[in-house]
Amino acid sequence: MVIDQNLHTAGLYLDVHAYCCRCITLLQPPAVRLFSHGRIQPEGSLTAILVTAIGIPAALAFVRYDFPGKETLNTLLLAPIMIPEVVLGVALLLFIRWLQQPKSFALLLIGHVVLTLPYVLLVVQARLVGIKREYEEAALSLGANPFQTFREITLPLLAPAVFAGMLFAFTISFDDVTATLFWATARNQTVPVKIFGMLRNSISPEINALGAVMIVLTVSLPLVAGYVLRKFARGAGK
Repeated sequence: MVIDQNLHTAGLYLDVHAYCCRCITLLQPPAVRLFSHGRIQPEGSLTAILVTAIGIPAALAFVRYDFPGKETLNTLLLAPIMIPEVVLGVALLLFIRWLQQPKSFALLLIGHVVLTLPYVLLVVQARLVGIKREYEEAALSLGANPFQTFREITLPLLAPAVFAGMLFAFTISFDDVTATLFWATARNQTVPVKIFGMLRNSISPEINALGAVMIVLTVSLPLVAGYVLRKFARGAGK
């Protein structure tokens, strides 16, 4: 009888604990509930950082230097902007399968880097063309080494374009669904893919709230990037 009473008490405790956890989960905001499962990956921020780190030296190489195959390589890096996302997603997935590698967060990140790199390259290259070489040559003639010249002269002049490129890369990576469906897994999903999966069951207030947040982000960030570029262009023109 004592054992049965203890088991009954333990069962009641587990039921109350589960009920409290369920209430706490329901009281959380929709975004917190979505991200609390640990399956939503911060691919947008990581993609923006990686693409910027790759795009700046690549743009410098294409604009400031001449080397064999420069035009071909530049065209290859800009090609994803002209390829349909379905084709790009299937191609990268087949390439990973050919290497006998499973789908993972690394595949998702590589795909988003390939998808967003052309936008950063175009923005940074356009700004770099407008920067006169005389500024860098003057710094070199005064004793600065190439790294100091880049850090003190070139990078500050490129900063608005770099910032705008990061915003474009984050927005495109964060908002992409078509290609991400081929790269995401059950454990590694982006917010749009998660919302797309939730839409198969029903449309809930949670989906409406997340959709509103995504619309605000995907509309406001490109507008901010364009405003920064236009403001800097006016200042440079004066």
